[in-house]
Amino acid sequence: MAVRTTTAAAVFTAAVVVYALVQSRRSRRLRRLLVRERATHHLMTGCLVRDLDRFQHRLSQALVQDAVAAAAGRVLDEALSTHDHSTPPMEGGPR
Repeated sequence: MAVRTTTAAAVFTAAVVVYALVQSRRSRRLRRLLVRERATHHLMTGCLVRDLDRFQHRLSQALVQDAVAAAAGRVLDEALSTHDHSTPPMEGGPR
């Protein structure tokens, strides 16, 4: 009976050791996966911030260009409206 108890204890101990090793490996693998996911998230957040900054810069440039074009259009309209739009005189005067 003592041999059976010792054998059962040895098998149980081996099973606990194997289970602990499996759980340790699984834990390390999950930890590495979490570290990679955090790094990916950090990288993507940085890219998003960079892309938004660039977009805002391009948008502000476009708005400035649009404002300049609108101002130039107003100046041109004003300049054209001050000129006389009547037909040029005909040679020899009107008939």
